[in-house]
Amino acid sequence: MTYDMKPSSDDDPRRPHHHASIAAAHVELSKFMRNGCPPRKLVMGIPAYGRRHVDGGVRTFSEAVDEILEENFIKESDDDDDDRIRNLIHDTVQSWKGYQFDSPRDVVAKVGYAVSNGLAGVFLWELGQDKRIGGLEEGGILLEAAATSAENMLVARRGRMPRRNGGNGGGGGGGDRGRGEGRGNTGSSRSDKDEL
Repeated sequence: MTYDMKPSSDDDPRRPHHHASIAAAHVELSKFMRNGCPPRKLVMGIPAYGRRHVDGGVRTFSEAVDEILEENFIKESDDDDDDRIRNLIHDTVQSWKGYQFDSPRDVVAKVGYAVSNGLAGVFLWELGQDKRIGGLEEGGILLEAAATSAENMLVARRGRMPRRNGGNGGGGGGGDRGRGEGRGNTGSSRSDKDEL
C-alpha cells in the first residue's frame, strides 16, 4: 500500500508530511523489488483523500475541491466553468488547509512511474472520494487524470495522437470505447497490458 505511510526519520518534522508522496512510494516499492518481487505483481495505490500529519485528520479529495470551489466563487453547475475547475484543481490541490493530497499532476506522475517501472498498474482508493464534475465521461478528476495519462502513454507507444481529456472527439470516433474498455482500468485488454 503506497498511502498512509508514516514519515521517515529523515523527514523534517517542521514540514508537512505527505502520506503518499511519489518519493515514499518509490522507496516502498523498491524494497519489494529488491527482495525478489517482480514489478509486474505490484500495484501502486493512489489515495483520493488527504491527511493532516499534525493530528491524523482525513479529508476526501471531493471535500477539499468543494471548499476550493466555494472559496473561489465557482459554481459546479455552470458547464462553462468545467475547464476553469480542472485548471484550478490541477494547480491547487496538493495541500489544502494542512491536508496533503495527491493532485491530478501527482496522479499522472504515478501512472508514469508505474508504466516505466513495469508495475502491474495503479488503483485509486477510493472512487467515492474523488470529485465528479460535469464534462467527465466516467469517474472523477483523479480517475480522469490516471486514465488519460495511461491512455496517452499507450497511444504514444503505438504512434498515434493521444485523445484529450476523454470525450469522443479527436478524430478517433470514440476511441476504444466500443470494445467495452472502461476508464477505471488503465490496462483493459490483455494486448494493452502487454504493450504497457
